[in-house]
Amino acid sequence: MNITLNKNSWHFKIYSKVFTNTPPKSLCPYFWSMVAILVFSPIYLIGALFSFLEKKLKRKPKPKKSIHDMTEDELIEENKRMKKEQRIGEITGKVVIGIFLLSLLGLLILASYLGIQRDGLYVFLRWVFFMIGIATSVYWFIRGLVYVIPKITVSNVYKVPVAMIKVVYTKTCPIIKWK
Repeated sequence: MNITLNKNSWHFKIYSKVFTNTPPKSLCPYFWSMVAILVFSPIYLIGALFSFLEKKLKRKPKPKKSIHDMTEDELIEENKRMKKEQRIGEITGKVVIGIFLLSLLGLLILASYLGIQRDGLYVFLRWVFFMIGIATSVYWFIRGLVYVIPKITVSNVYKVPVAMIKVVYTKTCPIIKWK
């Protein structure tokens, strides 16, 4: 059995970012690696968020003139720029701290509602990470649908899951032909 997939599809783009640009020849490892990507996507999302924040907060310094070489107008502009950067840094710091505190408050309210004393901290944290995983999976699923729905006409979107169900009964793995 053969199945044709496109190298420009959203799922292969995700696969190539996480694993390798070399497309797999068989559907079974490709399918299960995509399942693993969806399961571990919260970890990837948190890492991407931290790298995004690091890029946004880290700025390359411009080569500056010496203060003694600047004119009065340039000194006023430099002072405005420094004050603006200081305000942006303060606002960013307050937003990050606010999000962190709100998430802690939410976890505290959730913990008091569910009762950590009854089940224990481990069960509570396992439940929280499970919910984060579900939310992240739903997000990526919806984002994938937004990309895929305009292209559904005669697509492989339905063929892949059907082929994976057939594999269970026939105990064979389809070969992938890449466009």
